[in-house]
Amino acid sequence: MDDLRFLERSYEELTRFLRSRSASGARLLAISRFIEEIPSDLRGGKYYLEELAPAFDAALHEIDGDLRDPEVLRLADAAFEALSSAGLLPPEAVAPAALDAGTPITSGPAGHSPAQIHVVVPLVRELPPTLAQGGGIHAAGSIVEITAIPRAARWRRPKFRWNNGNVEEAVGDLRSLHDVTADALLAAKEAVTSRSRGLRRSTEPLSAVAFDFSLPEKVIPVVGDSAGLALAAAAACVYSGALKGRAPRRILPGVAWTGRVEPSGEVKPVDSVTLRAKLRAAFFAGRRTFVLPRGQGIAAAKILQSDNLAMKIIEVGHVAEIFDHETLFKPWSFPPELVRFLKLRPFRRAFRRVTVAAALLGIIYAAPWLAELAGVHFYTWWHPAPEWAKAQVELLDELYTIKVDVPGLERPIVIHESAQVAFTQIVPDLDVGGPGKVYLVYGCSWGTRDPSPGKVIAFDLEGEKPLWTYVLTSTGLPYDPWGDDVEGTLSVKTGCAGDVDGDGRS
Repeated sequence: MDDLRFLERSYEELTRFLRSRSASGARLLAISRFIEEIPSDLRGGKYYLEELAPAFDAALHEIDGDLRDPEVLRLADAAFEALSSAGLLPPEAVAPAALDAGTPITSGPAGHSPAQIHVVVPLVRELPPTLAQGGGIHAAGSIVEITAIPRAARWRRPKFRWNNGNVEEAVGDLRSLHDVTADALLAAKEAVTSRSRGLRRSTEPLSAVAFDFSLPEKVIPVVGDSAGLALAAAAACVYSGALKGRAPRRILPGVAWTGRVEPSGEVKPVDSVTLRAKLRAAFFAGRRTFVLPRGQGIAAAKILQSDNLAMKIIEVGHVAEIFDHETLFKPWSFPPELVRFLKLRPFRRAFRRVTVAAALLGIIYAAPWLAELAGVHFYTWWHPAPEWAKAQVELLDELYTIKVDVPGLERPIVIHESAQVAFTQIVPDLDVGGPGKVYLVYGCSWGTRDPSPGKVIAFDLEGEKPLWTYVLTSTGLPYDPWGDDVEGTLSVKTGCAGDVDGDGRS
């Protein structure tokens, strides 16, 4: 009874696993492991076979290079035999052993563009817990080839982008992959900079390079950050070639990479539970060199020895250490467009700086005039406030013109009158104006250029306009400022009264 309950729980976990976005190899392995667990004398065993036959056949048709591991192939053949014996597979179904999927891949796919860099990452999907018990394979490994295309970094365009378009569902969690890529690019810049101490002043060209990344459409969902080291290695190859005196390099196709990276360039360990599946996936895909984080080389060597596999293991603790192993790379040439962009970038940058400086100077030069047009007294923004009480008055043009020089004011105040000015006085406070303001009080006698009666004017210096004008109507009698009824014209003399009413104001 306990075995039946365990089998039913395993089946529930398997159905949930099959509904998730998993690679065909992972689905085929999970179904094969479950069929292996079904007791041969179980009465209801055929029910499970009938339910799983369509999913097994679909995964078998979609398999694409994942069926290279002999252990996975053995499980798949056993499941195929069980389903075929029960008559649940179509007659044209081909046994996994007959598929030509076990041929190792010793080089990259044909037709690679010379402008591209390809880096291999082993990705793993763990089986459901009930199917991972006991011995054997507990995770499905798959090889993914990431394509990186360097390009010129244009203004207002991202430094990198994943060009998978409408295959986002097949690719998986691209948000997680974007975060991993951002950290990988920072780690690559740090690695190149740390190896170019004598060229630190010339590392600015690194910002001129951007990347387009892409994944195969049919690929295990990329979740997690173990692809960070591979992305950082691809970017570091390009960045090193962007520096003066350095030649760009390209990663060899026979190398597999796994490792998490920090923006500082430090390489962090990956999950040790999935390490065996990654090593087997890389080996049976034809990769004979495996780069992994420092400290996990001993565990990898033990796995290879127990599984009787032969691979070269390279441990790195920092992204910069990959350049210590020249066997990982081969010479390469940048795309022509990127070469032209890097050569012209210094001239473009100098032209842009000159243009910005000229624009700033133009704005500073035109700002006062633009402010005056907008009604803003721009002059007062950086000049001290005028000292009105210290104004100096000068009479010009045979006493017909008043010139007032105010300390702190950009230009003098000039007042033209039609009659001769008899007197002037700077008055700091006045009854007719607001308290605390300074005025120019002056008087004019009978006009000689334009005959008119005498008058007294209170002139607002700050506003540059007359505040108050009083026409003198008298016949030579002493002037009474409160009487307006006397006829005649005063032409003898004028004067300025002080604080007559005793309020402290003139």
